[in-house]
Amino acid sequence: MPEGAGPTAGPSHAVTRALSRNESPHDPSPGILATVAASGRIVNRYPDPACADLILAPAHRHGVEPDRLTATTRLVVTGHPHNPTGTLVGPDELRAFLDRTPPTCLVALDEAYFEYVDEPVGTGGPALCDEYPNLVVLRTFSKAYGLAGRRVGYLAVRRRRNRGAPQLLTTGAVG
Repeated sequence: MPEGAGPTAGPSHAVTRALSRNESPHDPSPGILATVAASGRIVNRYPDPACADLILAPAHRHGVEPDRLTATTRLVVTGHPHNPTGTLVGPDELRAFLDRTPPTCLVALDEAYFEYVDEPVGTGGPALCDEYPNLVVLRTFSKAYGLAGRRVGYLAVRRRRNRGAPQLLTTGAVG
């Protein structure tokens, strides 16, 4: 492919579009390209389930012991419904997923587009928070209520035993 003819070539809106899909407008570094090319020689082998090399490299770089880093999944973030596909997981499928997720793994269910769901799916994630203490549900008023510039929303979590005053969380960088 000729230089500059990639998916981010063209006017600035092409770069913006790539960034909105979590793509980088920059080419991969030579080191990354070399590593990917070299990995082709071992595609017939399963990866190390402990991710030793993946843990050792950043531990060495940051001067910390490898046991301070983990390759264990500690957080799963998923859209419900998913944007941009609109895929919606049914209540039974969602429960089955949550039943299989270890309690040490936080599940963040992003329901930013929940108000656009046409199918009857119950009340969504907030109704499951007491049953699954590792579940948090994110809702926003930005999409359905036209308040994107205000960054207003809420987080549903397991019911607290001590019902003190609600905590206020403000940020200018969360979308």
